[in-house]
Amino acid sequence: MKILNIHGYGGSPENGFYHALREYGVSEIISPGFDYDRQSPGAVWIQLNALFDREQPDAVTGSSLGGYYAALLSAVKGIRALLVNPCLIPQLTLPRLGFRERSFIREYMQLGAHLGVLKNAYAILGGQDDVVDYHDFTRFLLPEGHCIIVPDGGHRGSSLPLTDLLRSYGDTFFG
Repeated sequence: MKILNIHGYGGSPENGFYHALREYGVSEIISPGFDYDRQSPGAVWIQLNALFDREQPDAVTGSSLGGYYAALLSAVKGIRALLVNPCLIPQLTLPRLGFRERSFIREYMQLGAHLGVLKNAYAILGGQDDVVDYHDFTRFLLPEGHCIIVPDGGHRGSSLPLTDLLRSYGDTFFG
């Protein structure tokens, strides 16, 4: 199985989910690095589309802001996605974190128009997430039963039992 893994804002390509995928036994993980402060959302989107078309992954995963891009790929390409605490409204969340690049915020708003209903996506949501506080919106976009809530889980992947969840639900997530 080949998975495209997209890290979150301020994260790294070998994030917690990358390691959970390795422990789960994913044979090939494509995990690019992005500097979301310097690369515009449009530029990241173009790179991800080119990478997707070249590598043809079986599924895409994304954490936080990476979940936004994974959700976009799922909506546009029809691929299965697993989102971890996805930041699906970055134009709301990033300014709270001190992000001030107005042109980027506008691009996030424009790209977000592609989201729609995410019929091929699943999400793992931390019940104590202190960064993304609108998981009700995520649950609205995903089909019934496509969200797993970890009641005491926070925003960071290290606060979630990702490897255990993959072992329990991996066949469901990745089909």
